[in-house]
Amino acid sequence: MIRRHFILAVNAITFTTMIGCTEHVEPVALLRIEPSVCSLGDVRQEAEVDASLHLYNDSPQKISLIKLKPSCGCTTMLLGLPTTIESGQSIEIPIQLETGQYAGWKRDSITAVVQVGERTSPERKQYLLGALITANVIPDIQIGSGPLHIPTCRVGETTQTSSDVSSLPDTEYIVTEVTTEHPAVSAWLESPLLRGEGNQLTVSAAPRADASSAVLSGSVTLHLYNGRLDSISVPYRVVIVSPLDITPPSLVFAAGSQGTTYQREFAIRAEPGTTIRQVYASLPNLTLQATDPRSSETARWTCQWDGDLSSVSSEETIVSVEFENAAGQSFTRGVPVTFVGAQVSESSMSL
Repeated sequence: MIRRHFILAVNAITFTTMIGCTEHVEPVALLRIEPSVCSLGDVRQEAEVDASLHLYNDSPQKISLIKLKPSCGCTTMLLGLPTTIESGQSIEIPIQLETGQYAGWKRDSITAVVQVGERTSPERKQYLLGALITANVIPDIQIGSGPLHIPTCRVGETTQTSSDVSSLPDTEYIVTEVTTEHPAVSAWLESPLLRGEGNQLTVSAAPRADASSAVLSGSVTLHLYNGRLDSISVPYRVVIVSPLDITPPSLVFAAGSQGTTYQREFAIRAEPGTTIRQVYASLPNLTLQATDPRSSETARWTCQWDGDLSSVSSEETIVSVEFENAAGQSFTRGVPVTFVGAQVSESSMSL
């Protein structure tokens, strides 16, 4: 446990006075705390930091301290309440700050509810003390200075970024695993041992050759062990650019009235140097026609179902797009097609 003792002080400001059902603000200098800022400096996570405040009664009457309310639940007032401060006297208020897993700057203020004069008096005052308690909570492990921005990655290529990983000098962790949220993103450390500075985390993007354009946002997580299991995460973001994209990515045919023509359109965008070799469907009643089948630009296609969906419950198939990229590699991209029959459509409508 870390114990530090400070004396806080604050110039008196204003009270919110509650008499009966009325409430008003009056400038009354009754309480004094010195100095106005209690800086606990750098503290560690999962630490308990003790400090003490001194509260002075500068009024000609005794003041009953009814309640002390810190602005953050991480601060505890270790004083039995209610208690009385005689005129011209002071009391010490022990406090304790629990940092927990929080990292970064903490700022906490205190509100006091007091009663002036005899306890039989109906007058109570709520006093926002200007006391400010600050602490800089330093994590045991720190990954760089913020989110990881992986350079834009084209399909078939690999891009990566790196960040320093450091731990406090007197701590040692074993990294049991490094995980990401996307198969196209991988991460690793130079060494599985974290102790002080000098370790580096590398995050790489390498999408599959048939991947679509997308923005991938997630987190890299280091799974740690130092007598107990723990973890720390850092966000990442990468833009994936594909040589061929299909919009929309899937098609749905839902049963309609008799004589309904079932047509859906989709667009294929191909980058210069990318050639669309073939677009086909495996079902004989599903026909495809290109509005403009030119390669290396956006082409629109019409997909038509020449059948009756009244007897269909729910089925799926794939429209396949075969293409060749600028490097001469051939790939196939699938467009899922779902058929929703009359029975399914009617039950969905009833819901």
